[in-house]
Amino acid sequence: MNLVVSRCRVAAAVAAFALVAATATMLVPPTLAAFTGTTANAGNTWNTDTLAPPTAFTATCVNSGRVDLSWLSSPTANVTGYRIERRREGESDFTPLATVTPRTATAYSDQATPFPSSLLSLLGTVTVTYQIRAEVAGSSWRSASAQASASGNVTSVLGIKVFSCN
Repeated sequence: MNLVVSRCRVAAAVAAFALVAATATMLVPPTLAAFTGTTANAGNTWNTDTLAPPTAFTATCVNSGRVDLSWLSSPTANVTGYRIERRREGESDFTPLATVTPRTATAYSDQATPFPSSLLSLLGTVTVTYQIRAEVAGSSWRSASAQASASGNVTSVLGIKVFSCN
């Protein structure tokens, strides 16, 4: 009799665990990077596919007017492109810079004054930081971000400020 009761308790515990696990999966907020929509529609059908961010993200200073960005594309099949954002030295928030498509894209060149004259008026090291997120077109689904920075140095030579990439 004890054996039968024990089997019933184990079966009940397994069923309860399965119910809790299924409920937890359905209640996870869609804003978490680990969950994405199955399609880019308003139906909000969620599954457990991950929306992986791009990897090996780098920012390379070329000159005061250009920073080259590169990355390895996201392995997630439903990714349609990448959202690139920039934060200059002294700014508190990232601002949208560009959306790069297709999913296989792996480079972008920021030629929209990454180091503006207001930064070049300082002496010392100035930094611009970028973040990139994989995204699905027509939706608000975005991955966690990867970040990379580029910096330059402003020096004074005979009273003239000179910028050089670090």
